[in-house]
Amino acid sequence: MASNDNLIDPMQPGNKNYYFFLYAKVDYFDIVECLQDEIIVFLNKIIGIIHGTVETWKGGANKNSENLYLLSWKIDDNYEDVILKVFKGV
Repeated sequence: MASNDNLIDPMQPGNKNYYFFLYAKVDYFDIVECLQDEIIVFLNKIIGIIHGTVETWKGGANKNSENLYLLSWKIDDNYEDVILKVFKGV
C-alpha cells in the first residue's frame, strides 16, 4: 500500500482526551400562555445565559434538536481532580 497523507494509520500511538458532556433541555410550554408575544425574547435570553455560561467555563454549546442543547467541555490532564470536585460539590 502506498503512503498517503489522507489515510489514518491505526497502528500509530494516540492521545487520550477526556470530555464532559451534558444535555440541557429548554422547555417553555408552561409559560407560553403567560408571555404570549414575548416568548421568543424570553427564550433568547435563557439561551444567551446558557451559551454565555458555557463559554465562560471554556466549553462549547450546540443546538442538537428543537429544544435540546449539547454542552461539552474538554477536561485537562488533572481530570481526576475535576471529577472529584464535581461529585463532591466543591
